[in-house]
Amino acid sequence: MLMLPRAALLVALPLFLACCTRGPRPETVLASGQAGPVALASDGTHLYWTNAAGGQVMRLPLAGGSPEVLASGQARPRGLALGSTHVYWANRDGGSVMRVPLAGGEATPVVSGQGHPEGVAVAGDRVYWSDASGFFMRVPLAGGTSEPVSERASGPNDIALNATHVYWSNGD
Repeated sequence: MLMLPRAALLVALPLFLACCTRGPRPETVLASGQAGPVALASDGTHLYWTNAAGGQVMRLPLAGGSPEVLASGQARPRGLALGSTHVYWANRDGGSVMRVPLAGGEATPVVSGQGHPEGVAVAGDRVYWSDASGFFMRVPLAGGTSEPVSERASGPNDIALNATHVYWSNGD
C-alpha cells in the first residue's frame, strides 16, 4: 500500500505549529502571539484563522512570511470557511455572518440579526452556519435573507456539508 505524505496542523494556544505526519515530526511555529485562535482553513497557498479574543480574521502565506490581519474589530469571530473569492466567518457575539475578499479588503456582513452563529461552511452559492439557538441557517454568498435548513438541533457547534447532507457536532 502506497502511503503519501500528509500535512497536519497542530494548534497550541497561542501558537500555530505545523508538522508532517510521517517520519520525524519536527514542529514549526507558523505564528505566535495570537489572541485566541479558534478556526482554521487553508486554500493551499495561505492559512486563515480567527482570533476570537482579539476580534480578528487572519491570513498567513504558507510559503513563509508574517500574519496579515484581514478583518479586525469583530465580535468574537468563530467558524471560518473559504469560498472561491471570500473568507466567511461567524461573529458569535455580534450575531452576524461576515465576509472579506481572500486577498483582503473591506469586511461586509452577509447577514446580521442572528442569535449566536458558530460553525460556518460554504457549498455552492450559499453560506451555511449553525446557531446556538439550535438552527442551521443559510443565505446566498453575496447576502440576502437567511432561511432555516433544518429543525431545531441540540446545541450545534461546528458544521460541515457535502452535496446531500449537513453534518454537525453538538456541544451538549
